[in-house]
Amino acid sequence: MKKSNRSIIIPVVVAMVLGFLGMTFYEVLKWYSFPDLTIWQSHIITICAGSLLVGTTVYAFERRHCVLMKSLNESEERFMHLLHACEDATLLLDGEAFVECNEAAVRMLKYTSRDEVVMTHPSELSPPTQPDGQNSFEKANEMMKIAIETGSHRFEWMHQKANGEDFPVEVSLTPVSYQGKTVLHCLWRDITERKRIQQALSDSEAKLRSVVDNVGVGIALIDKDMRVQSLNRTMTEWFPSIDVRDGPICYKAYNNPPRDTPCSYCPTILTLADGEVHEAVTETPAGEEIRHYRIVSSPILDAQGNVTAAIEMVDDITERKQAEEERERARTFMQTVIDGVPGALMVINL
Repeated sequence: MKKSNRSIIIPVVVAMVLGFLGMTFYEVLKWYSFPDLTIWQSHIITICAGSLLVGTTVYAFERRHCVLMKSLNESEERFMHLLHACEDATLLLDGEAFVECNEAAVRMLKYTSRDEVVMTHPSELSPPTQPDGQNSFEKANEMMKIAIETGSHRFEWMHQKANGEDFPVEVSLTPVSYQGKTVLHCLWRDITERKRIQQALSDSEAKLRSVVDNVGVGIALIDKDMRVQSLNRTMTEWFPSIDVRDGPICYKAYNNPPRDTPCSYCPTILTLADGEVHEAVTETPAGEEIRHYRIVSSPILDAQGNVTAAIEMVDDITERKQAEEERERARTFMQTVIDGVPGALMVINL
């Protein structure tokens, strides 16, 4: 109900109550104590009593209101004390502008005073566009809207220092009640170092991936459940149908037709069981032919020394094995011929 309506209705209700009390009081006094009392005299008495009652009630309400306002003011003072004492950059957003900030925010932005920060839109402390290409003004309003609608919102943002240097922050927006209205409590954390470490890790992973992909042998990562977690480029060329995103089981994925049970010669099973390095030569069906791979399986251990996975170093030795088999057949044939010739026969290698 609006305040203007209450200012009209309350006096009317009070007048009606006083009128009712006056009539009732008049009848009571006339009946019991003052039979000659007129209705106007009764009203005067009622008005005095009612005024005392109303005054007492209003005083009680006003006192309660003062207590509540004092408590509210003390709460807001504590809130502002915490805001300014916070070591993280902390600001208040009212509508689309910052209306308060602490010294940590001023230092982070490399400004000289709070006056340079307050009464600005977040986009005014940011480059024109964010890393995703979206306009900073439009995206800032979108982020604030999400925070109001959902009760909180955390996201990464690119702000700009007074010297024009862009830097990434993690922003946390939370709606709070302040001075009788809802504002957004804004917390910034500079994540420049986190981004630097992430980029360094990404660069390191890219270099490692380049080495692994060009090492000249197949490399596969197999987890405790015998699922293929990663393949290098050589393995992908040998087994193009395997998609590691599906987490395929190795003995089903490598063999064509797929096996239902692990290979009897599998060195990886042994490595996962005892944490030792094992080696074997496979007989892998690949349609109408058999491929032979030399596999050396090594364990991957966690900080406690437990085996979590295995690395397979794979070398396709099919052609080499076929050549060895051809030489063995030739040697056997020659030995047969020699054994069938009567008399002594000397073979001289020139």
